[in-house]
Amino acid sequence: MYMTAVVLNAGLGDLTLGLLQSADFQVVAAYEAEQVSMEIHRANIDVPIFLLQSEKFEPRTISNADLLAARLYSPQLTVSSRMHTSTHCDITARHFLKLLRIHRPKAFLLALNAASIKGQQIRTFLSGIAGENFQYIYQLTDIAGITGMPTAERMVFVVGTRQDIYEDFHFPETGQLPPVSLETYLQSEAQIDSWYFNSLKPDQIPIERNKSRVYCWDKNQYVGTDRVRWNYRKIPLVDTGETFRKMTHREIANLKGFPANYDLSACMSKSRLYQKLMYAVNVQAVAKLAGGLARSMAEHPQWNPSIDKFKRFKNLFGRYLSALKAPMGRNWTASDQEHNFDFVLRLSYQRLYIELNYSRNRFIPSLKIEKSCKMLRARSKDGEMLLVLASEVSENLKQECWEKCHVHIWDIKNLLWLFSEFEEIRSEFVALSDYATGDISPIPPNFVPNFIVQEYIPEVLEEKPTALEPVSEPFTGTAYEEEEKAHTETASWKERLSRINPGEDYSREYERFCVDFLRCILTDYFSLWEEQEQTNDGLHRFDLCCKIKNGVNQDFFNTISHHYNTKYVVFEFKNYSKEITQKEIYTTEKYLYKTALRQVAIIISRRGCDSHAMQAAKGSLRESGKLILCLSDQDLLKMADMWESGDPEPAQLLSDKLDNLLIHLEK
Repeated sequence: MYMTAVVLNAGLGDLTLGLLQSADFQVVAAYEAEQVSMEIHRANIDVPIFLLQSEKFEPRTISNADLLAARLYSPQLTVSSRMHTSTHCDITARHFLKLLRIHRPKAFLLALNAASIKGQQIRTFLSGIAGENFQYIYQLTDIAGITGMPTAERMVFVVGTRQDIYEDFHFPETGQLPPVSLETYLQSEAQIDSWYFNSLKPDQIPIERNKSRVYCWDKNQYVGTDRVRWNYRKIPLVDTGETFRKMTHREIANLKGFPANYDLSACMSKSRLYQKLMYAVNVQAVAKLAGGLARSMAEHPQWNPSIDKFKRFKNLFGRYLSALKAPMGRNWTASDQEHNFDFVLRLSYQRLYIELNYSRNRFIPSLKIEKSCKMLRARSKDGEMLLVLASEVSENLKQECWEKCHVHIWDIKNLLWLFSEFEEIRSEFVALSDYATGDISPIPPNFVPNFIVQEYIPEVLEEKPTALEPVSEPFTGTAYEEEEKAHTETASWKERLSRINPGEDYSREYERFCVDFLRCILTDYFSLWEEQEQTNDGLHRFDLCCKIKNGVNQDFFNTISHHYNTKYVVFEFKNYSKEITQKEIYTTEKYLYKTALRQVAIIISRRGCDSHAMQAAKGSLRESGKLILCLSDQDLLKMADMWESGDPEPAQLLSDKLDNLLIHLEK
């Protein structure tokens, strides 16, 4: 399923190309402030592009789309770091927040300079994103680490989704691709204009020469390197063997991931073109990020209604496998944990790795199928690879995927033939399709593994089949309260906690549990228990605020009272199925004020916090003196054990958490 995208500060077209290369997005419009960049974009990419005018900027003139992608040159909320002599200006961070508020896209993707990660500006901007009810994650990314390109380039990427459709996103792992030699990206000397030789001044020649092909400016001199660093005032040099020349614009474009035929001729100023190219985002990096975002979003039913049908499709295919007979000595697994495939079939030394893909459309773009096959090939180990699609694929494309990637494909024509002897499965499969299948002729697949021909398949489906009906109903509403009341006196904290499901529907139950727990476990330390409080501006609401008792003598409470000028502690409860992120840290930070004697907060969540939230908490402590601790369900149960045993006292866990935070606090 295609998702629509709008690109802001499109530059030379790097963001647009990356989104298109991911094969998951259809770019419906692009916007750029510079006329020359716009002309280059228009000459190479068949996407409508419009000129940005800062004096006339109106968020509602920007097209709606599922995704907003932008190159922000600064996280400042007031100005752009790129200067223009005309009335045209970039989309700034302030503009972007307005666009989030008005357009409410499902997701966004931002690229910023590496230096943006430092200082208060990025925190203010991210806090603004969180204030618009968007979940986000950011990372200072090594471009070479995710693309294999020989560049010493880093960039900050911020990826986010609307809070109501949040799905976990993970940045691509670095170091997975072997580095590519610089020679791959350099032009032959015969192709190079004499300007790149003649424009080089004598004092720009490297003092020391070694076996390096490329020399980059570093510490006031040119130094040989195998990874290119960008400096548009001191252009990287190439050693031809006889002399030196400037690295060409085409070579830089190659290292940025632009196609070899990308036309840059609209920019007549060579120095300006150097700057534009070096400011560009690596196209391959954008494609990887966009593809990862699309895959993570595809897991959410509100984003992709096909998700439920995929589960049913997988269940049908598992039933088909189970319907075949299983002779002794053969085994199989579903949802293989080692390789993360949908099914793995084994017979002696033979293995078949099976990946399923469900689409609501009869035909899938060939580029997307080829991409899936390349990804499967990269994950292959020691057996055959099979991609099973509920859509129609041409025989030529199947053959091409086998020749290029060694991946077999079964499409709907093959499935109708394979399911033909199992009428119930076939009928459910036809009913599952979103398009008519009456005109599709079943044909046998070109590839049928021997162990299927031999009627090998499992004795037991090891994966729990996808339930079409819920096995049991969780406690909800009044039912929960009645059950809880009956068990309060006898049930352990662990038992009570286990009966509360993660998720927004049960947030009130989790909050009630946490308040009861704290009242019991920490009653010796607090004298005031104010729940569901709202700040004076009426905008921010915290779950619980407690007052530290006078005369308390315990390490944690002594420390926060005397060294953090705190008399009140704010508690937040998050019934999330996943770890909390920096968004929750920045939101809670707003509740803490020195003048209110409220400098400490404790966030309690089911799984604690992720690494980004921990870094945000450290940043808040380091830069503003606000202390935020994160506790998980496991931490609560440890405190319960301390309370029941009487040694040590439960608050000791809070002391340990504080010690760990302070000991590992960076400058």
